[in-house]
Order: sequence, then structure tokens, then C-alpha cells
Amino acid sequence: LSSNIPWDSDNDGSWTSYWLLAECFRYKVTGAADAKGHFDKSLDRMLSLRDLTGADWFVARAVIRKDGCILDDCDNPDDGRWYTSPDGEWWVKRDTSNDEVIAHAFMMGHAHDLCADEGQKARIAAHIAGIFGGIMDHGWQLLDPITNEVTTYGQFDPLYVNENLS
Repeated sequence: LSSNIPWDSDNDGSWTSYWLLAECFRYKVTGAADAKGHFDKSLDRMLSLRDLTGADWFVARAVIRKDGCILDDCDNPDDGRWYTSPDGEWWVKRDTSNDEVIAHAFMMGHAHDLCADEGQKARIAAHIAGIFGGIMDHGWQLLDPITNEVTTYGQFDPLYVNENLS
């Protein structure tokens, strides 16, 4: 571990959602306090993937806290499209794909119904409403908050899904 250097992943949200759900299910079955603690912490991180973007409709692929960063490229991440969060404290990875959005939708429904308290339920509802409201408002496409262009795999529109993928 002393030589380990962590890195961001294009699917940080997806991987976190699987952990979050595993801990939610464990909590529901066992009542283990540590499982609920892991769920709560992971849910906060998942919700921050939208909160830190500065755009109600957008969810980041990954985020990196600038203060205390121990990655190999903390000054200016170069493995994708990044920008600084509105508060200036985070790197926010753009070019979010439809699989990241789907991970949020899948995880948030189960989290809401099975493990969330009332405050968390309200935050989850706002999270999903922001993301999917934005996708609907933008012609069934996920728009990059910096360029206002569709992300590489941010298409949910019928033409893309029904015509281009057949």
C-alpha cells in the first residue's frame, strides 16, 4: 500500500453505485451499523457527482478533490475532459456516458426504497429529477455543461437508440 497511487476511473459513479447497493442490501439483511454508515457515505459521494458539476442536469464521470490530491496528475488531469467545480475545490470529469447515467438511475431507486432516510429520499428525488429532467429538456441528450454539446455517449433520443444502434 505504501507504493500505491490511486487514480480516477471513467466509471467511478458506476463502481460506487455497486458498493452502495451491496452495503444497502447488507444493512437490510443484517442491520449492521457499519453497512448503513458505508451506505450513507457512498450516497453522499454519488449525490455529489451532480452537485459538484454546477449544472442541475449533469452528473460527473468522476471527481477529484484538489486539496490533498495524491494522484499523479493533480495539477491538471490529462486523461479526459476536466474542469474545475464552481467552488474551485474539485476537478470534475466531463464526457459522461449513458452507462454512468443508468448506474445512477438503477442505484438510486433501490437506495430510495430500501435504505434511505427521509432526508436522503428527498435528495435522491432531486438528483434523479435534475438529471432526467435535463435529459428530457435537451432533446433526450446529456449535454456537457462547458461546451453545451452532447457528450460522446450521452444520447437517449429515439433516433440514436432505435435507428443508429440497430
